[in-house]
Amino acid sequence: MLRFPPIERQQFKSGQWRSYTWIDFLYESDSEGNDIDYDFVAKNVKGAHLFRIWFTADGVGVGIRPGAHRDHLTREKLIAALPAKYEDLQPSAGNKHESFYPFRLKGRPGQKNQYLAVWHSKPFGTDEKFFETISEHWGILGETLNRFRC
Repeated sequence: MLRFPPIERQQFKSGQWRSYTWIDFLYESDSEGNDIDYDFVAKNVKGAHLFRIWFTADGVGVGIRPGAHRDHLTREKLIAALPAKYEDLQPSAGNKHESFYPFRLKGRPGQKNQYLAVWHSKPFGTDEKFFETISEHWGILGETLNRFRC
């Protein structure tokens, strides 16, 4: 029931390559069977809440990127239902990448940029440990994400 949209562009218009990337997972359909909009540009009040694994030079974050529309129908309820350890890491909304910004997280200018996650600064050591960590976070967040899909 999960899908992941491709990341279309790894390079900025300036030609500079991003110093970060992520993998987003979202449910294919809402509880009524309608397709869920990935809504990358935050124009839909029912856009997808995302299970995001974010990679930067400062580590790996695992958590939820709530639907970005300012008036999203279930964003606040989703956030309230998350365990306290998933803190808002507040990606930068600036137009330029700032490597000194905490964790090097870059959001989209003009959007509500929230990323409620646990940050892992130290290497995982093995692929197995990485996948085990992702599985643990999904075990905690999957049901909450399912409950608030719209």
